[in-house]
Amino acid sequence: MKKQLSILATVGILLAQASPASAAEPVTVQAIATKQITLQELIAPQVRSHQISTVIKQLKKRVGRTWYVFSGGTPSGWDCSGLTMWAYEQLGVELPHSANKQAKSGISVVSPEIGDLVLFGYKGTNTYFHAAIYIGNGKVIHAGFKKGQTTSVLDLGAASVKNTKMKFVRVNLDG
Repeated sequence: MKKQLSILATVGILLAQASPASAAEPVTVQAIATKQITLQELIAPQVRSHQISTVIKQLKKRVGRTWYVFSGGTPSGWDCSGLTMWAYEQLGVELPHSANKQAKSGISVVSPEIGDLVLFGYKGTNTYFHAAIYIGNGKVIHAGFKKGQTTSVLDLGAASVKNTKMKFVRVNLDG
């Protein structure tokens, strides 16, 4: 009985966080039952967030250790879209091996969230030449163009990206 009450309380807390109900409305068993929301729907955002966090930690371990390899798509060597393709593969999502095609792989958003794709293109064109993954605080992780070990963290406010257009793309992780 204690375990059931604990689970019910946790579900109530998650529902309270997920719903725009006013603070004056308490979350009751009846309110939970009438929402007809599944436990899967309640925990899916937390699970996705944890999965994305895990992949970003893996990518950060590759900084300064992975070689830039044109058309590469593994931690032993990748190019920009190979890095993003590999990262999303870890999340169960297949992306094309092209920055330009990845720009069309989800929905365009105004403000990126951690795990979103960041695509770079030349202003005045409809094409994209570089792909990265947003890791928060105005930074992305990417495989740069320079010779050698190039997986690095880039500040989106850096002078090197000021004259490029950026597109933020949110990819559906639910298949």
